[in-house]
Amino acid sequence: MTSLFDRGERSRGEWRFRLLSIPVRVQPWFWLVIAVMCGREETGAALIWIAVCFVSILVHEMGHALVFRAFGVQSEAVLYGFGGLTIPRTQVRGTAAEVLVSLAGPVAGFALAGLTIAAASLAGAHTHLQLYFSVIPSLTAVSKNFGYMGHVLLNDLLYVNILWGLVNLLPIYPLDGGRVSRALFERRDPRHGRWRSLWLSAIAGAIVVLLGLLARSLYMVVMFGVLAASSAQMAEALRGSSARRPSRWPP
Repeated sequence: MTSLFDRGERSRGEWRFRLLSIPVRVQPWFWLVIAVMCGREETGAALIWIAVCFVSILVHEMGHALVFRAFGVQSEAVLYGFGGLTIPRTQVRGTAAEVLVSLAGPVAGFALAGLTIAAASLAGAHTHLQLYFSVIPSLTAVSKNFGYMGHVLLNDLLYVNILWGLVNLLPIYPLDGGRVSRALFERRDPRHGRWRSLWLSAIAGAIVVLLGLLARSLYMVVMFGVLAASSAQMAEALRGSSARRPSRWPP
């Protein structure tokens, strides 16, 4: 069963290359969406944002792809309008493998953030805890040794790799946290686990939409509204496909 966000079809104008022998495709919509999300007037700061998003999302997808490879599965990374996607040729088997593959992306991003913090500390920067939307923690860095562009680069790297990494761990499908949730639910209840994980995804997505409304973030409202609606739709479709079963649904 797939959703809108599972798609990574080939399109015209893609940039194709290989990294660590892993095929990578960057679709034109990726650049447009990242540029729209920037919201900065300074050309230099906007270019830094686009470069940071490209590198960070690529590192995230390489994390998935390398763990797929460790389990003997070939894959390709796609950067598209909704972020990144790693498409395996065959699925890994076993709950532990699914969980490890799913967590590998955020862990790779956290590792990049850790390297950024270490390099910044050596250069005299100080990091501070900051709460976004009064809920999600991240770090900001301040240093007198960096110019404006250096400050922008440093904090963009921390913002994307920490904040986005934590958001990606929410139990919302098809984010990595949603895939982990689905794998664990299915292990505990092979018959109804996926249905329950999808409704958890829908509820969690709706909560994030409310946070987005409070924060006046149109991107959060639209993005997680679509994810919540998609999860609810898939849950109902899954329930409908099992409606002919004699047992009560769900138990």
